[in-house]
Amino acid sequence: MNRVMRTAAAATLMLAAAGGALAQAWPAKPVKVVIPIPAGGPADALMRAMAPELSTLWKQPVVIDNRPGASAMIGTDAVVKSPADGYTILYADSSIATNQLVFRNMPYDVYRDLQPVTGVVTWRAYLVVNSNVPVKSVPELIAMAKAQPDKLNYASYGNGSSPHFAIEMFKQLAGINIVHVPYKGAAPVLPDIMSGVVQVAWMSLNSIRGAVKEGRIRAIAVDGAKRVADLPDVPTFNELGYPQMQANAIWLGMFVPTGTNMAIVDKVQKDVLTVLSEPTFRAQKVTGRAYELVGSTPAELTALMKETAEKFAPIVKSAGISAD
Repeated sequence: MNRVMRTAAAATLMLAAAGGALAQAWPAKPVKVVIPIPAGGPADALMRAMAPELSTLWKQPVVIDNRPGASAMIGTDAVVKSPADGYTILYADSSIATNQLVFRNMPYDVYRDLQPVTGVVTWRAYLVVNSNVPVKSVPELIAMAKAQPDKLNYASYGNGSSPHFAIEMFKQLAGINIVHVPYKGAAPVLPDIMSGVVQVAWMSLNSIRGAVKEGRIRAIAVDGAKRVADLPDVPTFNELGYPQMQANAIWLGMFVPTGTNMAIVDKVQKDVLTVLSEPTFRAQKVTGRAYELVGSTPAELTALMKETAEKFAPIVKSAGISAD
């Protein structure tokens, strides 16, 4: 080995050692997790349940900072502009991969400015209606929408959110029109679907379980390949002849600013996986719920982001969806 090669090899070893030492020293102060959606929804609740577990592992407080607005871009932009030191982590849903489809002038590029860390959870969603809407099934909803065009409206978590894309896909498959009413996240949708301000929504089981069992809203279909044990009478879209709707799982993942030391990224990923794999945590947070805890690698989360964008790009184009 010549002198140049020895020097390069030594430099590589020094960088690796420095990165490992940095990861061992991190965190030396509280870690902030930015959630770019309102507090109170199921995604927010899951991260708040994870926070004390991560705090125990890291021996530092984990502070939750909700920064909703602009289809999750306000909170995301705040993380992009934060120091790349591992002390500011973004916990975002699949809109982070699809916003680029509907916003022309975004303040950041997700692939350039953010480093994926790990997928956290995917969950299936339900098509629900207010209990006063006189339909009890998807065929009845389609018949009503065709008989009374533009009378029904539906809530989403905002332009470019997963519920927005999912119901637009359903509208195209069913040949109907339902007017879109965008909200700023999941939490404010539930009271309005229960009161009848909006008639239709696409929501997770965690959001709707109580309202369905109280009879305040009605679940008429669930995405995915099989029914969910907690609401066994609700058919899947596949059963109803819409297999395309199986591809609409909502997911959430964690990201840090690009440039964050990869040793820290790897530590966060492994520690999140430790929390998600803990039997008691899984029993408390998964049993009876229509979602799956993930704990994927950075590469797997990157692939999921690209897959999600490719899946919904045709829907955006055909429906003319734009948030600008």
